[in-house]
Amino acid sequence: MFRTLHQLVVRTGAIAIATGLVAPANAAILNAEMNNADLLGLIEGVHLEMVDEVSDGCWTNIGDVQDQVRSAFEAANISVRSIETADSATHPALIVSARGQRVDDSYCIVQTEIRMSFVTSSRFAEASEGGDVYIINYNSVSNMFRANVAVVSNENVNAEVSTWVEQVTNALTAEINAKRELPGLAGVREQLGLSN
Repeated sequence: MFRTLHQLVVRTGAIAIATGLVAPANAAILNAEMNNADLLGLIEGVHLEMVDEVSDGCWTNIGDVQDQVRSAFEAANISVRSIETADSATHPALIVSARGQRVDDSYCIVQTEIRMSFVTSSRFAEASEGGDVYIINYNSVSNMFRANVAVVSNENVNAEVSTWVEQVTNALTAEINAKRELPGLAGVREQLGLSN
């Protein structure tokens, strides 16, 4: 069920960017490589964003689904904020999106996705022979988790989307809490000052 789009390898220096840390001493605590799935263990909270691109009354309970996601994460001791941008790997964006419509005035087709990601920024400087310095800022999105489903129904897809979102969020919060207990991450969490 869990799948990352990229197997971003985070090494000692990069974890400082990924977690938003600025102190180089904190970056040195990580000697081992981590993949995005392991980064789930660093999550303290999420920035929840709901995206509704469904028309024709095919999905009408977005508020209930938002409450459902919030409750599942808070029950797992993972804070939830409704802010559109993600600070870091410790507070990534959690985006629940749905796109779809009614086809031929008959049935609804809706694609629903849950994605967790954060933005990393890098800055490169390059000097030319003439002494000019060129600064390049580079931002990239690192996906920590992504799942999606397509639902077809003669009526709206409220029940199907709610059931699927519940299953995914319960599995995801359990995975986050399990990753927090990994031997390598427990020490990292402690040194970063994250709760256990």
